[in-house]
Amino acid sequence: MTRTALVTLAAGLIACAIGTDAPLIERHVLISEETLKELPTHELLHRVRDLQVDNSGRVWILSVDSPFISAVQPDDGDLTSFGTPGPGPEEMATPWSVIPNGTGGAVIWDAGRRRVLEFNQVGDDVQFVSGVHVEIESSTVLRSIEASSYGTPLRMRKAGSIFVVQPAHRPVLNTGDLREIVLLTGPAPSQIQDTLYVGPRRAGSSSAEFLVPIPLWAACANGDVVVFEPPDQLISIRTAPGTADTIVLPLHRRKMDDGDIRRFLRYSMELELVGRVRPSDEVIERRIDQVLRRGRDIFSSEAPLATNLLCDDFGYVWIQGFDTEEHPAGFGRDWWVVGTNRVVAAVRFPRGFQPRVVSRFGIYGTLRDSLGLERPHYVPADAAYDLIYMSTDTPPASVDTLYPQSSTPDGGGP
Repeated sequence: MTRTALVTLAAGLIACAIGTDAPLIERHVLISEETLKELPTHELLHRVRDLQVDNSGRVWILSVDSPFISAVQPDDGDLTSFGTPGPGPEEMATPWSVIPNGTGGAVIWDAGRRRVLEFNQVGDDVQFVSGVHVEIESSTVLRSIEASSYGTPLRMRKAGSIFVVQPAHRPVLNTGDLREIVLLTGPAPSQIQDTLYVGPRRAGSSSAEFLVPIPLWAACANGDVVVFEPPDQLISIRTAPGTADTIVLPLHRRKMDDGDIRRFLRYSMELELVGRVRPSDEVIERRIDQVLRRGRDIFSSEAPLATNLLCDDFGYVWIQGFDTEEHPAGFGRDWWVVGTNRVVAAVRFPRGFQPRVVSRFGIYGTLRDSLGLERPHYVPADAAYDLIYMSTDTPPASVDTLYPQSSTPDGGGP
């Protein structure tokens, strides 16, 4: 049985535990708002569930609304949309991930029906190719899971030629009880090839259910799978059986405070109230006070160190920090770009911008406005990559100046 390489990295202030100092951040990069470019989509998207870029630079966007899938060419604005709800062979229940197939089409992971659907572009049309059921154990998918969790659970990704999926075990909301990551053979990912057991939370751990440090994972183009496992604050990089590289990241532990919980609760309530009669701010605040008085122990006492992982096209791992002041669910503006035994850069993005993929064409994601609507945006590669990846400290004109390692802009940061 072939096992895809498991990549681990380590995080937290645990230098003393392994007898080494955390590597210094080589450079700090502040991406200005002016650097962001908007993708030419035909409408505002209420919420983007996934976004990927294929090898031609075409951007695939998966939304919670029908038509679920949109593909756009950034250069000319050519837009194709497809994907409708229903029980039919080419219809979807709860599409969760989009994966470009390398031939101009895409594979769609319908987590609700545990099906993988493939579509190809034929001329100006998108045609359904096939749909296969994935035999994995999975409980009912909650459409509202993103209202109360992070780490983009339930998704499917591709590591080299292997598809990787996280089953929807309960309890999956907030607790971070990530039991395993399932590896599926390709090109039709219906057969289970292997399972990476990340493991449940250690015995005797807190019974908290919300804002708990959760396991995070990402799949890399070279076939590696990156796993961040908070119970040990340990990430390992394993590129071959029996080998591992361990590094310590300069991430700061801190306690979860009432401000974090209030922001999270207010955000969750607002999402639940969409389409319903909204109570007054005073009523909402009273409900939050009641939760804090009666159930403070359902929230983690320690703030998570990270909320998301990405693998880029260049062999580096991107780790997103936790910050409820930037986003009430904890998605911070600050990311750490990590290589073997080095932190290449700390990157701060504009407020409201959530990176989804780091490709050779640029950093693609969504920009959230004050109404909660999302517009796909990107940072062009030539606007930031020279500064992020190269050893020179001379920034391109389109990127703001470096900020000193001893301080961060806007009075915050990791």
